[in-house]
Amino acid sequence: MKKVLNSFKKFQDLIKELKKTEKGKSILFFSFWGLFFLVVAIMARVLPRGQVYTVDDYIKNDAFSFASIEKNNYSFNYTVNIDGLVYNYTGKRKDDDELFSFNNLDYYKKNDSYLVRLMKSGLEQKILIYLVIF
Repeated sequence: MKKVLNSFKKFQDLIKELKKTEKGKSILFFSFWGLFFLVVAIMARVLPRGQVYTVDDYIKNDAFSFASIEKNNYSFNYTVNIDGLVYNYTGKRKDDDELFSFNNLDYYKKNDSYLVRLMKSGLEQKILIYLVIF
C-alpha cells in the first residue's frame, strides 16, 4: 500500500512541476484530453450497443399482397388515350360489383348490367337508367 501512496505522491509532484511552465501546462492539457478520448473510445467499444437494426427490420412482409386483387377487391385509375382523346376511369371493385366514374357520370356495374347516375346542371338527380350491355 505504501508503494501505491508513494507513486501517487511522485505523480502529484510531477504535475506540480509541469504546472509551473507554459510547456508543462500544454503537456498536461493535451494529456488529459487524450486520456478523456481514450476512455470514451474504450467505453464505446466495450458497452453494449443495444438493438442493432438490420434491413429486415424495415421490410414489412405483409406490406403488399396480391390477396385482395385475387379476391377482386381493389381500386383502379385507368387513363385511355384514343386518337388524342383522353378518357379517365376511376373506381373501386369488390367481388362482382364495380363502382366507377367516367365522363362525369357514376356507373355501377354488376356482371354485365350497368346502372348510371346522371348529373345535370351541377345538381345530383337520382335517375337510374338500367342498361344492359351485350
